[in-house]
Amino acid sequence: LFHVESSSVYDDFSTPCFDGKHSMIVGGSFMSTGDEASVFARFHFRPHFLQHSGFRLVASNEDAPATHLFPGSFAGQAAARDQAAVEESADATDNVYETDDLLNMYWGLHYPSSGTKEGVTPILDHNNSPLHGLRFPQRVAELLCSLEPVRTNNRALDVGCAVGGSSFELAKSFDHVEAFDFSNNFIDAAKRLQSGDDVTFRIPVEG
Repeated sequence: LFHVESSSVYDDFSTPCFDGKHSMIVGGSFMSTGDEASVFARFHFRPHFLQHSGFRLVASNEDAPATHLFPGSFAGQAAARDQAAVEESADATDNVYETDDLLNMYWGLHYPSSGTKEGVTPILDHNNSPLHGLRFPQRVAELLCSLEPVRTNNRALDVGCAVGGSSFELAKSFDHVEAFDFSNNFIDAAKRLQSGDDVTFRIPVEG
């Protein structure tokens, strides 16, 4: 796709998808339905997930004219393999998951009530605001505990823990919680919170 670039308006969705590991579903096929029926539809996905195992992927022998965060070519399924060496040598700031901007956004997602004393609401007040979506990581952990799963060693594993919202919630019900994430920045931030440090962060406010 020529002239494709990440959006400054919605960088939390678009920017991470241009990392050389995502493939793109382009809408407008004769058999597309729903949102994908539009020729403007674009959906990114990581092709290693099991739910995508039935997809048919088309890869080109030439470099695709797409913009992504890491230098190098994008060649369909081989992207993750080809990019591995580049990522090891790339500066941490080249990785969107290691930036302070994204860290601040995840702080706001996992701990939406943090700005109460400063008068910063998690969601700007408006009709039908999705307040039910707040504390999503914690609510997922609470749902798991409410299902009363069979426990063998009373330990929990949190895969993709980010800044620890679900991990700390699981720790209320389990003796031990192992948590890990792709981002060192996220893990370092969660450890600061775990050690009792005061944490401040900035969140974008738009209106």
